[in-house]
Amino acid sequence: MFRSKRHRSSVSDPRALAIAVPRPAGGASGGKRDANVGRGAGARAVGLLGATLLLGATGCSYEIDDDDRYVEGAGRGVGSAGAFDDAYFTTVDRGVVLNTALGEGAGVFVEYAEGGQWTLWTTCDTLQSDYSCLWDVHVSSQRPVRIDTIELSETELDQDFAEVYSDNDFSFFTETTFGRDVITFRTDPRSLVQVDIVLDGWSEPGFLRWSLFDEVQGGAPYGPVVFQPDGP
Repeated sequence: MFRSKRHRSSVSDPRALAIAVPRPAGGASGGKRDANVGRGAGARAVGLLGATLLLGATGCSYEIDDDDRYVEGAGRGVGSAGAFDDAYFTTVDRGVVLNTALGEGAGVFVEYAEGGQWTLWTTCDTLQSDYSCLWDVHVSSQRPVRIDTIELSETELDQDFAEVYSDNDFSFFTETTFGRDVITFRTDPRSLVQVDIVLDGWSEPGFLRWSLFDEVQGGAPYGPVVFQPDGP
């Protein structure tokens, strides 16, 4: 149906299509776009046990056998070091939901809700290019802040999964096509969170999208990116 674009250098940018929609009072997700669900596995939770967990759609453990997905120094282990070295720091608006036309552009969208609830979701330009997007999203917090209640939802393909390295460090591996792939997690309110993204084997912080002063930000000049919520 579509081809992997692992070696493709041109990817459509969703920046012009993305809009920021403030949540109503109380943190409800009103105005959020209904994503294309039902294309793959349903929601599933990842428990943080302080050990490496490989969780796929079947719940079985397995090893990654894909050398093209590895980018040296990107993401893994950064959180366990307890410091955000050489990162790009920015602020993310609390309580803003991002919308975009699914399948029209590639991106990783970062949202923060009241109480320490984070949502990250990926899109691709499959409708324009007939390619899929292989995303590796690496997330970490600074100790002693823990990352809890990791859940995947709306994932399209069976190979989408999360790999947990410690209680403050995990990665989300997904192949996105026409819909979106979503991962949520919790931290202490207003905690710093570092996000490092890899697209088709290349570090691509320019494809991060988040809201700052109610304006969608069109990527970072370099990565990884550390997000600080503007409220608890």
